[in-house]
Amino acid sequence: MANIRITNEKPGNIFRGTENKSLSLECTFDGVNTGKTLLWTRNGRNVKYGHNGYVLHSFIPMKKDHSSEFCCEVQDARKTKNQERCITLDIRYKPVIEFNFPDKSYFIRGETKKLCCSSDSRPFTKTIWMFKGRKGIGETQHKNISCLTLINISDSDSGKYSCFAENEIGIDDQEININVMYPPIIENQCIHFSEDKVLQQLQCFPRGVPNLYTFDRWDHRSYFNEHIRYLNSTSDGKLLLPMLKRKIGKFDNSGIYVCSASNGVPDLHGNTFQYGEIVVLWEGPPVFVEENNKIQFGKLGERAKLQVVVYNVSSIECCHIEGENSVQIRPDIEMSQINTTHLIHGTSITIEGLEIVFSFAVLQKSDYQKYEITLCSHLKNSSLIVELKPMNTEIDRPLALGLDVTLLSLFTTILLVAGMVFALVKRLRNKRIQTTDDVIEVVEGSTESVENVLYQSKTFRLTEATHQSTLSESTAVLNSRRTNNTNAENQRPQMLSNRFQESTKQLNYADITFKPTLPGNEKRVIGIGNKTVYADVDLTNGQTSVLDSLNELNSDDEDFVEIEDLAIFSHRKNRIDNI
Repeated sequence: MANIRITNEKPGNIFRGTENKSLSLECTFDGVNTGKTLLWTRNGRNVKYGHNGYVLHSFIPMKKDHSSEFCCEVQDARKTKNQERCITLDIRYKPVIEFNFPDKSYFIRGETKKLCCSSDSRPFTKTIWMFKGRKGIGETQHKNISCLTLINISDSDSGKYSCFAENEIGIDDQEININVMYPPIIENQCIHFSEDKVLQQLQCFPRGVPNLYTFDRWDHRSYFNEHIRYLNSTSDGKLLLPMLKRKIGKFDNSGIYVCSASNGVPDLHGNTFQYGEIVVLWEGPPVFVEENNKIQFGKLGERAKLQVVVYNVSSIECCHIEGENSVQIRPDIEMSQINTTHLIHGTSITIEGLEIVFSFAVLQKSDYQKYEITLCSHLKNSSLIVELKPMNTEIDRPLALGLDVTLLSLFTTILLVAGMVFALVKRLRNKRIQTTDDVIEVVEGSTESVENVLYQSKTFRLTEATHQSTLSESTAVLNSRRTNNTNAENQRPQMLSNRFQESTKQLNYADITFKPTLPGNEKRVIGIGNKTVYADVDLTNGQTSVLDSLNELNSDDEDFVEIEDLAIFSHRKNRIDNI
């Protein structure tokens, strides 16, 4: 049987070679018919044909050719494979270095990373090192790996890193660029503008890695960090300020403008958007805040003050006040720093202002006029007209004075209403007293009274004798009525009803008869409980002395003349009420 032979074949079907050195594969076939065709194949693909039992394939092997399989085939005239013999290449090559991160890698500031380079070589690597610049910084592990641990990565860790490896075949070195990523750093700015220098736009300047930014809206804030408004940003971080509607409102664009930008890299707190401030300062004439009172008040004959508040970051060089007659006035002037409020773009904010107080001497009528207050700085002047009016002006009265008048009017109204209520209660009480009076009857040996009030006059005293005669006749008639128990008993309810009706339409009087007494003995008519003294009676003179002062308000429904014999009448009165 014919044999296939491969020159320089090593035991185990191994064929050795070296990287970048020419390698020849020679195959021969010993047989009766030497006209056979020979063929080299590599991993199943045809690479070289030969005739008459011989074929040679030469090439320069590379690392990638290591472990490749080459086969020598014998084919007949119909190209049918009759026999074959295969070998495996064993190629020696220098180290091939590879990093565990791709080139142009990005590390985030503050992180900790481990950068390694490894060597693949045949035979094994003898030496491997990692460098940054010219300084070796790597640590060799397992002879073919070198690593570097970057702790709390900072900007200084950015740069080019090199790895070096060597074996008996050759040397290899590779490089990698490390970029340390960090969120944007936005530098603060300070911008001055004035009436002549129009503030049209602001620019945000972030600095970070990578340098691709997304900008959020701007936040306009006061110097006391109070929010005023939001403004949209352009894609490149510019703020185009809207035109002001008022010429005097240029100062309203002052304040702090906060811009925000992100490059997708979070900070140590996880925030992706970072912020920077642009302080905008107004360089112009003093600005009188709109909250100043254009009309102020002073009291005639007393000292008065005019107060104004201005805003200005620059120093005020002059200050004077002038009346309507163009005569400059020289009042005492006091200036003090205060915090006040100001309306900017529809938002009330706090500003650091300067309060100026002009103190006048004793006011005269001629001082009530309009005054022009002028302030100047090294840039320009500003003026404000303030009118001084008397305190008793009804149209422009101060709020405190109007409040006092309102309270006084309210108190007066309450007093009037209370008086009306008191009068109505008194009237109702008197009416109740009159309507509860019963029919008064004269009883022999007794006296009668009018409740609470004693009605006696000079005419009554002059006709006393006549009245005493009538009293005796009335007593006789009363005794006659008591003996009639037939028709009069049936008619009594009707008669009493009529008499009660008549009693509510007129005053009731009482005749008081005292028993004979010694001269000089006086009697006093008083109410129940000694509440009211109605009269002192001098029995010597035979007439009644009415008290000079009579307290009607202390009267009560229970008052009556406290006389011993009057108890008989009260007893009869109760009997009549029960009929």
